[in-house]
Amino acid sequence: MKNPKTAKRLAMLSAAFLVGSVATFAADVRACWQVSVAPTVGEATEIDANEPTDANEPTDANEPTDENEPTDAKNDGASSKSSPKREEYRRYSTSLSNPADFDLADEWPSWTDVSEAGKRKTLLISGCYWPFRYCPPGTFAMGAAPNEPGRFGLALKNEPRRCVALTRGFWTLEFEVTQRMWNVVMEEKNPSAFSRDGEKAAAVANLDTLDFPVENVNWNDCQEFARKLNERRLAPPGFEFRLPTDAQWEYACRAGTTTPYPYGERPSKKQINYCDDMSLGAEERVRPLRVASLEPNPWGLYDMCGNVSEWCLDGDVKTQNGGGTGDEDSPLLDPVGATVGGDRRVTRGGDYRCEISLCRSARRSLQETKNGGSWQGFRLVLVPVDDPSAAADEAKSEEKADAEHATAFAEFDVATGRSTAD
Repeated sequence: MKNPKTAKRLAMLSAAFLVGSVATFAADVRACWQVSVAPTVGEATEIDANEPTDANEPTDANEPTDENEPTDAKNDGASSKSSPKREEYRRYSTSLSNPADFDLADEWPSWTDVSEAGKRKTLLISGCYWPFRYCPPGTFAMGAAPNEPGRFGLALKNEPRRCVALTRGFWTLEFEVTQRMWNVVMEEKNPSAFSRDGEKAAAVANLDTLDFPVENVNWNDCQEFARKLNERRLAPPGFEFRLPTDAQWEYACRAGTTTPYPYGERPSKKQINYCDDMSLGAEERVRPLRVASLEPNPWGLYDMCGNVSEWCLDGDVKTQNGGGTGDEDSPLLDPVGATVGGDRRVTRGGDYRCEISLCRSARRSLQETKNGGSWQGFRLVLVPVDDPSAAADEAKSEEKADAEHATAFAEFDVATGRSTAD
């Protein structure tokens, strides 16, 4: 007969071996799953809107220090504690290259059954995260109030007040297109001046600029960027990538507000990256910041004001698809300016070189489509493929578009907002 103690020990050893084998097997399965969910180049996946809260995830303390970036300590002695939304972004901005840290969805959920303004959904494209915020259908007052502070010169003519109705919801990229995103899509040299190999590389020495906005891009570059995304069918089913229209941009920027800025009457540098010294040579002392470094607007959109100026799809809003006069009882329906013909398109938001009044929600200018600059970037929207603004005024001739642009805008310096003819 076997010794009872020996039998008991054998049983315990067998159980320990079995538990260890199961644990090892589970770890192997988890490792295989993490590898399998990482998308291949050109594949798009939708991820859970709930961001990770892993206490071991890298934080900003591990990122390069940006001595020129505004901090709370430099702003009126305010508390240095970051806002919850800023911390929410920083949690995932440090893990852009690690898809395994995220809970990836097995299939596309619907992007159409949404009503909540600011709702976030995130695409994962070739290992790069693209967060979007929902902008629901709605009516708003586009343009500046007659007595709006900071409105001077050409702004008195270029910012007419009118009632606008957008009948379709759309999704707006949470921040500007980054240099990382550009590299993933375009697979060519980064055009940004503020990059390792850019003409202003000295201003960002020792900084990782992949999460800085891509800049020095013209309107045609932006169109090619969106075209490549759509050609690879990376948008959610039923949607396409596109530049926002002039009206869509201002609607998203305002995010339900009616003040000159989405932050109120007098925003600070904790909210907008602008230049408060317009003297000669000031541009050399300022630059873009990493996206989402400052506070978002009420719908969770970062950098709509300041940082880099943003291209819109259309030119001056002289036409509209659905009619309306622009009065409160007859709003313009889904207004879209010229998208074909002409050589100018609207730019919005102001930039790091601009004084604060040039970063107002209503501020708008026209730039030649072939021109870029270290201050000129863009962001994309996702719109339904049958969005009426996607077929914007294609019958308009180049001559007619040019004539409308000439009457709507005079030549002026976008950094100062003053006419160059003076």
